[in-house]
Formats: sequence, C-alpha cells, structure tokens
Amino acid sequence: MSDDHMTETYELIQQCAEDGHGFGVDEFQNEEEFRDEIRESFCFVVIDERTKELIASFIMTSSKFYRGSPDAVDPYIIVRPNDRQKGIGEFCMRKVLEFSEILGYQGMYVDTFCNNLGMQKIISKLGGFIKCGCLPMGGKLKNGNIVASLIFFRDLTKYSNG
Repeated sequence: MSDDHMTETYELIQQCAEDGHGFGVDEFQNEEEFRDEIRESFCFVVIDERTKELIASFIMTSSKFYRGSPDAVDPYIIVRPNDRQKGIGEFCMRKVLEFSEILGYQGMYVDTFCNNLGMQKIISKLGGFIKCGCLPMGGKLKNGNIVASLIFFRDLTKYSNG
C-alpha cells in the first residue's frame, strides 16, 4: 500500500463512517491516528486494472482481543461504495485468510457493527467463525446513535483458508 493509498483508505473509512457502514464517526480522529493504529500492520489494496483506481483495501493488524503475543489477526476491509455487493469484500476476506495462514496466525477476530450485514454475510458464507461476543456500545453513528459491535472468532489452526 503506497502512501497515497493509505490516505485514500483513510478517506474511504471516513466516508463509510459518514454513511454508517462499518466504522464509527469517532473511530479515528484524524489520518495520523489511523496511520499510528495500523503502523505495524500488513496493508493491501485492490486496484481496478482498467482505471488504476483503488476499489478496496484490506489491512491485517494484530488483534487487540488477544492478550498475549500477536498470534491473532484482526482485519479491516474497506470497499468503495459503488463497488459493494460485487464479491470484492468476500475476495478481500479470502485473501486475509490465505495470508493469515502463510504468516502463521493462529486465530482471527472480526468485530463488525451489528448493522454491517455485508460483513456478517461474508463471515457466514466462509464458515468456521463463531460469534463470541457483543459490545453494546461498539461505536457512534453520524446521527449520534450508538451501535453494537458483534465479535466473531475463527480458529485458523482448524480450518483451511475457506
């Protein structure tokens, strides 16, 4: 992921937050905070071959839910609004699973807002995930409402890369 892609990914996250799609409006106060959050992460982009535009990003960071060595991954997956519902999010999640296996991660946590039905559909379709928790105050939407986050876990030592 280039520096420009990093900025574009941050802007996509902000747009998703404004639209109430998977990120809270208070998730990152600014781009510097976002960059600090993912500094030690594996960052990838999906580029439209024809237009050379970024259509999606996926970031693999060590999970905050695992209180030990960084053996669990927590992915961020962001797809441009006009490219959603085309299988790109599922493609990104499959790549996260594939790369997680290569990198030796033992588990994956996915936390997603309860209104992010797209991510929940991907998790269900790929299988192997269990719902292991819920944060009633997962994030804040643009209208000020608080939305819950659902937490899913997949034991990567038991399942192939889906």
